[in-house]
Amino acid sequence: MHVKFSFIMAGICLLFGSSAFGAEPSFGWPAACSLGMDCWIAQYVDHDPSASFRDFTCGHQTYDKHDGIDIALKDRNAMNGGVHVVAAADGRVVRMRDGMDDHYGTPKDIAAVKAAKKEGGNIVSLLHDDGWVTEYGHMKKGSVTVKDGQYVRKGDVLGAVGQSGMAQFAHVHFSVRHKNKTVDPFAGEAFSGCGGEVKPMWEKPAAYEPIVLFAAGFSDAEPDLGKLALDASSPPSLPVGAEKLLFWFVFYGAEPGDRLNLSILDPMGEAYAQNEFRQERRQARVYRMIGQRTAGAPLKAGTYTGRATVTRKGLAVREIEQTVIIRE
Repeated sequence: MHVKFSFIMAGICLLFGSSAFGAEPSFGWPAACSLGMDCWIAQYVDHDPSASFRDFTCGHQTYDKHDGIDIALKDRNAMNGGVHVVAAADGRVVRMRDGMDDHYGTPKDIAAVKAAKKEGGNIVSLLHDDGWVTEYGHMKKGSVTVKDGQYVRKGDVLGAVGQSGMAQFAHVHFSVRHKNKTVDPFAGEAFSGCGGEVKPMWEKPAAYEPIVLFAAGFSDAEPDLGKLALDASSPPSLPVGAEKLLFWFVFYGAEPGDRLNLSILDPMGEAYAQNEFRQERRQARVYRMIGQRTAGAPLKAGTYTGRATVTRKGLAVREIEQTVIIRE
């Protein structure tokens, strides 16, 4: 559920025009993307005050002291295509920064970013009514469209999703504060701690995803996470003479004990390759791959199907599938 704020028409001018939040604001989605289709939540707010970490469901889709949600794109190609970051509510710009490069950087770069306290990269902060603040971080270099002191309306473009500051992948970090206290937009200000009653602050429902199957694809050469962060696309076809046929997938939210099943079916529906991996530790991002060398023998022409399934506590909880045509 969410709390709608009312419009007060009076003969006085309020700080932010004619609207007031009341108890809590109601936020629009802060990025011009569709959750679960072309963007995903990689990390949620940490609600564990200890050195451990838990999101609002008591799951582990977060890390220690993470104070916002990370809305991630598939890869740098999607980032370069331009995905707008937009104001989640009416407000006034009280902080902005642009000009930082989009890359994770070398250890020296990271040390310099930390020393300058610019981990958030290119950033915009908006002040809303009653002391509410929203912040939008890691935006693309040169994309910030607003200035200090500027008043913006909900949905106005602030910049574009990027990878500036300390960011391992292309995303926007969206955080909410009320009177200097972090508030989880998935749980609400009155949230009492992991597992407590939640009152989401989103205007439209946004589903919690404990496991995010981010991308999957075929390749004739072994990729790695660094390459996939740049380009996570899958070719529509490969030649019969390819030296290797590989199927890979990436997901967020791995827990110890998860079973990761990967398979490739040939055009006849028979297993070309198959393997199961047991997840030994908690990881934010996991990359797995199966396949084999063709040993000089041409592949069968036709459509191959790759399938990845994550099983948790005996239940097949997420599955992703991809196809490739092996052409003559």
